[in-house]
Amino acid sequence: METDPYVTNQTSATDTPPIRKNRLVSFLKVVLIGLGGLFAILVVIMLWAYFSTTKAHKKFDGVAEEYIQGFLREQTPWDYQKAKPTISQAWLDASTDEQNSQLFNYFNKLGSLRSVDEIAWQSCINMKLESSGPTDRCDYNVNATYEHGQAQMHFGLSREGGKIKLMQLKVNSNAFLQK
Repeated sequence: METDPYVTNQTSATDTPPIRKNRLVSFLKVVLIGLGGLFAILVVIMLWAYFSTTKAHKKFDGVAEEYIQGFLREQTPWDYQKAKPTISQAWLDASTDEQNSQLFNYFNKLGSLRSVDEIAWQSCINMKLESSGPTDRCDYNVNATYEHGQAQMHFGLSREGGKIKLMQLKVNSNAFLQK
């Protein structure tokens, strides 16, 4: 009994499965596994961003609005020297006192503050700065009424040493177009 009764000596084309079908199925498996992995990574990133933003926002919730209103009331007229203690180290490192004085003098074209109409939270991030290390930052859009017109402002606030500091300020108003 030297021959195997289960093996035939004759082979035919119908005995081997088509190679193309196996390659296609293998390729589709690899693609689907790759897409699943990519989807899982995106879900993890979205969850991290959500929890990171929520954690940072809680540190500013309720106090940022008060800070912004106090800052704007104090800046009538706009004065860089009064604002300097509330400005973040990152801002101070990126500009000179002369540039900041000119900027605040330019803001005086708005006139005196009439009212702060709306403060709307935009977003929060955790970041690491060279000057102060890890910090939380939240951005707010503010609409205010001044003596010479409406102003739309963007406040970028950060936490330094447990205190809220002004990291970014953008002011947009038609009052700047008037002579």
